[in-house]
Amino acid sequence: MKKIAGVLIGVLMMLVFASSANAKVILIDKTHSYDSDKYNFPAQYTDPTYGITIEIQSVQKIEGGIEILARAWKDGKQLGFGKDGSVEIERFKIFNPPILVDDPLGLIERRWINEKTGLEEVRKLREDPIQAIRESLAHTIHLVGKEGKNIVKDKIGSTTSTFYPDPDVESTSVDGLVNNDPVSATGWTIIHDAIAGTGAKPSATLDTFARVSCHSTSNTYDIITRSFFLFDTSTIPDSDTINSATLSIKGNGGTDTWVSGTKPNINIVASTPASNIDLVMDDFDQLGTTAFSTAKTTATWSTSAYNDFTLNASGLTAISKTSVSKFGARDMIYDAPNIEPTWASGQQVIFQGNYTDNVGTSSDPKLVVEHSASAPDTIPPTISSVSSSNIAPNSATITWTTDEPSTSQVEYGPTTSYGTLTTLDSNLVYSHNVNLTGLNTDTLYHYRVKSKDAANNEAISADYTFHTAVAPLSLRLPFRDGESWYVTQGNGQGASHQGNEYYAWDFNSVDDWGKPVLAPASGKVVDASAICLTENDLNDTCNSGWGNYVIIDYGNGKFGKLAHLRLVSVKKGQYVFQGEQVGTVGSTGKSSGPHIHYQTQNSSALGGQSIASSFVDVSSNGGVPIGCDCPNDVGTNRYTSGNTAPALIYHLDTALDSSNNGNNGTISTCLIAGCMGLNGTSSDYIEILNSSSLQLAGDVSIVFWLKPENAGSGRINFLDKSYFGEFSLILETDGSLSYYHGQSTSSFFSWVALGAGTIANGQGIRIAVTRNSAEAYMRTYVNGALVSITPYGGNIPSASTSPLKIGLGATGIPYKGKADEIAIYPRVLTDNEVNNEYYSSKP
Repeated sequence: MKKIAGVLIGVLMMLVFASSANAKVILIDKTHSYDSDKYNFPAQYTDPTYGITIEIQSVQKIEGGIEILARAWKDGKQLGFGKDGSVEIERFKIFNPPILVDDPLGLIERRWINEKTGLEEVRKLREDPIQAIRESLAHTIHLVGKEGKNIVKDKIGSTTSTFYPDPDVESTSVDGLVNNDPVSATGWTIIHDAIAGTGAKPSATLDTFARVSCHSTSNTYDIITRSFFLFDTSTIPDSDTINSATLSIKGNGGTDTWVSGTKPNINIVASTPASNIDLVMDDFDQLGTTAFSTAKTTATWSTSAYNDFTLNASGLTAISKTSVSKFGARDMIYDAPNIEPTWASGQQVIFQGNYTDNVGTSSDPKLVVEHSASAPDTIPPTISSVSSSNIAPNSATITWTTDEPSTSQVEYGPTTSYGTLTTLDSNLVYSHNVNLTGLNTDTLYHYRVKSKDAANNEAISADYTFHTAVAPLSLRLPFRDGESWYVTQGNGQGASHQGNEYYAWDFNSVDDWGKPVLAPASGKVVDASAICLTENDLNDTCNSGWGNYVIIDYGNGKFGKLAHLRLVSVKKGQYVFQGEQVGTVGSTGKSSGPHIHYQTQNSSALGGQSIASSFVDVSSNGGVPIGCDCPNDVGTNRYTSGNTAPALIYHLDTALDSSNNGNNGTISTCLIAGCMGLNGTSSDYIEILNSSSLQLAGDVSIVFWLKPENAGSGRINFLDKSYFGEFSLILETDGSLSYYHGQSTSSFFSWVALGAGTIANGQGIRIAVTRNSAEAYMRTYVNGALVSITPYGGNIPSASTSPLKIGLGATGIPYKGKADEIAIYPRVLTDNEVNNEYYSSKP
């Protein structure tokens, strides 16, 4: 015996429901609450409500419900199913299937107070799972059946799923109402805009779906009711396509006394209650305003049958294949758009009907969804609008579109063989955006884009190209770090600088005779002359008036000229680093006194045309050059240099002629004018004794060129000051580069500065590593491009007394191969400076 709503009923173990004594019957497990009971399901029956004859092919229990395969006819014509009506036998799944049906003689009673009359009403039901399922199936077929013109014999469809909310008490999905019924009638704004209502009924049986009521007091209102219908639709396969859906709620009465203006209606909207299994008063404002179907009016509302709301595209998107689909109902004339009605005393519209019982009935709210397995997608996306933008010296952005959501990936390289593939972005999107980084400066790149759709169909674009930009030239002042010099002429402002000198700079300082003159940027010395007398003898014609000079090729179509020097300390053909001394201050050539003359120009010619330039390290005490009384240190327009000279420079120029006759040779396997070749033995390395200039525990930049021959033979400590001190760089066996610094063996920082395979035998590579102590960040560059950045936090370096070794360090495995143009700066080179340095040193 089972007690339902206070009434004891017998559970019949075997019930037979057949259209005749000889009808074929099919056994079915009772699926809702009685797993052990067996019921006979008729093979064929005709539903009187819809006039549909249904032939059952099979019935089986599934998780959470039952599955029925069935054919159907209406008015003697067979019905087809599926999107195109070609299915003869449809697969119907019913979840949370009902087991009660309405019966005026039923022993199960539901009692409630009618909101309109205030009187108690009674609903009588009987437990009859077979009849409940028959009625449910007939209504579903009424919704999805199509007049059969294209029926394919014995074709079995995918699925029509029918979902009911949980019976009380809910475990996955709730239905019910929330209303706002203030104790005293109030204005429209207060009653409508309330965040919380005054009552919530998650266990309603027969009650209001939507209501708008005016009070008898002028321009006041007493009730707004909104309803919620949640369905657990997670059984719909993720890969299925939802073809159509209908939400049906059964009417059971209603009220219409509206006399002023358009009558309220009812429609389906989205809902977002706080819980999937309960309703609270705070859910009053948790309904959407977008209509999901065609509204029902009091004229089209059925008070005794299902009211079917066919969901539109917006409604279909609200159906979840992984969780609970959340819908609601409300008035769309006044409530949803928040439009105050034209008031009339006592007028109201009430839409009333059945909610889910504490045991499901065949009159409960239901959601019928037609869905089908998607046909295999074999068509790749269509790629269009491929373009490159934001092209910088070391980066570019590639964009494109596809006609369906797809992944994003770019293949690129210096030729149509490409060679580099970006990390796959697996997000499926229509508009694609991929940033390329670590590119070489001033280089032509080929690229193509790749996209895969959800079915893994790949599309590959045609070949496209872009050309990376040249990094802005980063010049620093041509005198030592911390020194302040007067600007007597500069960048288009000067009395004597005209013609090809128009943009030249003149710098003066107290006692400037013989002071060091530094390279404003890294580059190759393409011309240098020291033939003029070292004192000012007014020999205006020496070297066409330029006196002793140095011209540096910055490698980007720009050159720097330093003139009127006293001494020249570099040779034509050699490389110079930014901040490296190239000569001393003099007054040779056409010069009225000692000063530094500098100009950026567009060619290597001695008389090349000057072009506008500026200095990144300028810290000025003044503005426009106005001259100075330099011997007496009088003037206001001084620039303070930040051109820190390297702590160490090794050019290793074994092919430069030391005779000053310019008979330089070349070694093709080196970077510039010769290089150092180490033979990989423990006795072949460079050792530099410790000095204060090498105890670099703060900012540092290390720049070097390698072409190894024994990479992979072990952990090669190519450059080592101190593993647990200032810095140490190790070529790992997998072609990566490791970096170390620290305080001790128990307090140190280690970092994979370059990934596996970056360094390979027989391949030259320009590497720069910088450490910014203020930011506590490390950066690594390959061939002028930033490729890695990482913080080192509290693991700070310390100064050691260890010597600096090149070619053999603490690991004990010597380096074999070439090395060239090594410099260590006690400051952080900027991205542009690293790029300029690489670009100007390219073979």
